[in-house]
Amino acid sequence: MLLEIDEYDNHAVFFGVLDRENRLLAYLRLITSEKPFMLEKEFLSLVGPDHKIKRKSNRAEISRLCVAPEARNAKVKGNYGIHDISTFLFKGIYHWCIKNGIRYLYAVTEEKVFRLFCAKGFPYKLIGSPKAMPDGVTAMAVVLDWREFEILSSAKRPEMMRWFTQYQSTVAQLQWQQHASWSQHRAFA
Repeated sequence: MLLEIDEYDNHAVFFGVLDRENRLLAYLRLITSEKPFMLEKEFLSLVGPDHKIKRKSNRAEISRLCVAPEARNAKVKGNYGIHDISTFLFKGIYHWCIKNGIRYLYAVTEEKVFRLFCAKGFPYKLIGSPKAMPDGVTAMAVVLDWREFEILSSAKRPEMMRWFTQYQSTVAQLQWQQHASWSQHRAFA
């Protein structure tokens, strides 16, 4: 396995979802505001002229979101319904952000992931125009406001919001379509 490490790792917080055997199912890196964000350097061309990246203590940038192929259809059954792995991951990030005074999250994402997260109730806003990248992927710069997420989720998905804001879940059932042996997962997010 090849690990990629870059300068942003030095001032980042790492999040993951592990199964009972400590296998990494989902991962995300959160870059804090002490140093420049990737959006200010590598992806500045994605930021529109009417938006200025603000590197304040209440902002961070997420990158390297990934879910293991075998976990993409997995669901976490908690106190208030059944949720996918990426939503479970974002629950942990939400709690860390609230505890650390982070209200806004910047990100660069592809169009499909943007639409998926918006459909799940995460109100990402475009801060520039989508652009085709050299690898052929259409990427875009976005920002998420956790307060807007709370307001919209409380109104549209109150059950999910109750689960999302609950600091520690009871033992959650991790439901696999392929791997019945991975049946339980402790929820600490």
